[in-house]
Amino acid sequence: MTKLVWGNPTERVYEAAVDRGVLYVGAEDGVPWNGLQSVDEKPANGTVDRFYLDGYNFINNANIDDFSATINALTFPPEFQVCDGTAPVANGLFGTQQPRQSFGLSYRTMLGNAVQGLDYGYKIHLIYNALVAPTAKSFASLGSTINPVGYSWDISTSPVVTQNTQFVTAHYVIDTTVAYPSAVSAVEAILYGDDDNMPRLPGPDELIALFEATAYLDVEDNGDGTFTITGPDTAVFDSVGGTDDNDLWTIDWPSVVEQDENTYNISSL
Repeated sequence: MTKLVWGNPTERVYEAAVDRGVLYVGAEDGVPWNGLQSVDEKPANGTVDRFYLDGYNFINNANIDDFSATINALTFPPEFQVCDGTAPVANGLFGTQQPRQSFGLSYRTMLGNAVQGLDYGYKIHLIYNALVAPTAKSFASLGSTINPVGYSWDISTSPVVTQNTQFVTAHYVIDTTVAYPSAVSAVEAILYGDDDNMPRLPGPDELIALFEATAYLDVEDNGDGTFTITGPDTAVFDSVGGTDDNDLWTIDWPSVVEQDENTYNISSL
C-alpha cells in the first residue's frame, strides 16, 4: 500500500503563456505568427441530453464536442489575409468580404511546477481545418497616447478522420513531460522546419505514425499469428523461472494493458 502525499512540489503543476505560433495555409510553407497574444480554447456543442422515465433521470447522453477557439493578436502574418476574407486584387490593392480559406495552426503553452518553474515542459497544440468567422474591427481617433489595435478572430473547425486511430478531432496536444523526447524532436523538425525541410503541418495519420516510429517499445505483426516486440532492457527482459525449453519474457511498459488474467493489449504507443 502507498499512503497519499499532498503538496509534493514536483506535482504542483500549472499551465501558463503561449508562444511559437505557426500558421499553415493550404500547401504553403508554415510561417511564424508574430504578435500572437492568446488562444482561448472553447469547445462547443458538448451538451448533455437528459432522458427521463417515470419522472426520474434515466440516461445522460453526452454529445461530442466541436473544437473552437478565439485567437487574439496584435498583428498577423500577411498569409493570414486570405483566411480573414481579404484577397489581393493588384499589387497593394485588396478586396475584403471574400471567401475565407481554411488553415492550420500550431502553438505552445508552457508547463511549470514549484521546483523547475516554466522549465518543467510545454504542450504543443495542433489545430486542423480552422475557419475564421466574420469579426468586427474598431479604429478610434488618435489621442495623446498610442493604443495599438488588437485583433480577435473566432474560429471553428471540422474534425479530421484518421485511419490509424478511433479518434476524430481537429485538435491534438503533445505533452512534452510525457512524450518521448525523440518523438517531440521529430514533430518540431516538421512544424518549424530544419536544414533539409520547410515547416509544415503533419496530418494526424503522419503524426501517429511518427510517434509509433519513435516509440521505445516497438510491436511488429509478423503476419503469421506471432508478434515481435523490441524495446530497452528496462522494458523487455528475461523472466525469473525461464528455462531453455520454456523461455519466459516480461514486458513492463505503460502501453501494456491487461484485458483479463490471460489477455493483454500491447501497442507501440
